[in-house]
Amino acid sequence: MSRRFLLSCFACDPRAGSEPYVGWHWARRVHAGHARIVLTRRHHRAALAPHAGDGLEFRFFDLPFLAGLDHRHRLMKLYYILWQIAVLPYAAWIVRRERITDIHHVTYNAVDFPGLLWAIPGPRFLWGPAGGGQTPPRALAAFYGAGWRRQVWRARMKAGLRFNPFVRLALARATLVLAANAETEARLAPLARSGRVRRMLETAIDPPAATPRQARDPLRVLWVGRFEPRKAPGLLLGVARALSIARPGDFAFTMIGAGPLLAEIRAAALDIPGLAVRGEIPFAAIGDVYAAADVLAFTSLQDTSGNVVLEALAAGIPVVALDHQGAAEILPPGGGLLVPVGPPEAVIGGFAEALIRLTDAETYAAASRAALANIRAHHTWDSRAARFAGLIDAASPAQPSAKSARAMP
Repeated sequence: MSRRFLLSCFACDPRAGSEPYVGWHWARRVHAGHARIVLTRRHHRAALAPHAGDGLEFRFFDLPFLAGLDHRHRLMKLYYILWQIAVLPYAAWIVRRERITDIHHVTYNAVDFPGLLWAIPGPRFLWGPAGGGQTPPRALAAFYGAGWRRQVWRARMKAGLRFNPFVRLALARATLVLAANAETEARLAPLARSGRVRRMLETAIDPPAATPRQARDPLRVLWVGRFEPRKAPGLLLGVARALSIARPGDFAFTMIGAGPLLAEIRAAALDIPGLAVRGEIPFAAIGDVYAAADVLAFTSLQDTSGNVVLEALAAGIPVVALDHQGAAEILPPGGGLLVPVGPPEAVIGGFAEALIRLTDAETYAAASRAALANIRAHHTWDSRAARFAGLIDAASPAQPSAKSARAMP
């Protein structure tokens, strides 16, 4: 019997980055060749409807008066939970009507709430790649300010994942669970049946058309992200300030993005020579941004992976990042320098030292070549699709329904 997939992609949009980017590429690229119905929000209808065909269908659902909410809205996580509850009867109807054989929860990829489609009896249930099992390092709590207390609470919630009934029931039903990084795998694997949790990064990129690059003088350092504590834009301020004193004129820094800390960072940057802070740019313009840069500084304290890391590597741009979480998954094969996690002063010094190393022409050229090779070998959407196909072929038949799963020891 041929497979028919129902993909739960709350976030799915070819025009956007982050989770909508991930949802779209799993629907279009990773599941290519399968008959699949993508269950997503009406918010994405205009972007997705023209792409229907060749085995790809869409079903759109939103709660009344809430279809216009952007995925970055401050209440979006709450809406995601409400959406999952409200969409369940509709999803069950699709499963019966369309003779769905496999349900795959794709986005959101949060480890603590895998949706509710696992409760639909019959089809196999697949989950992931799930992320979010990571927590920020305590040594860098200063970058969170008063918000660190919330991070402590969130860390305790993640440590108590084994008490989360939604996670336990989803794992009991799942024939395959994909964990996007080592931290998430470590939280899920002990709770699942042996061998059901496999590691796979949730994101990827098209094969790079770029060629290796040469370092320029001054070295142009790019920071792209949301201006919020977990992205640690203040860390880059410290690096830029240190290098403006130690190596004046050797570096030019540009920070791009939006978020609650933008005004604060922009004001602080006025006192740092060679640092420019810009607002948000359209997703379609990101290629021009990378073309103007030499190095990406990825300062994130808590990230499942990092789409910007892959985008930079695919442009032949070396990356300097903390040696943890998503960056530690992506960069070891080459194309970047990893800075050990430690106190703020040590991390700022580590970033500065790594950037100074990349001013050497031979070091930079080797890193640029390695960046392109890393992407081609490990992080294309075609390679994700091939590995996923092998995993689902090897996965066991459908697991018991949610009702019988609850009776399991």
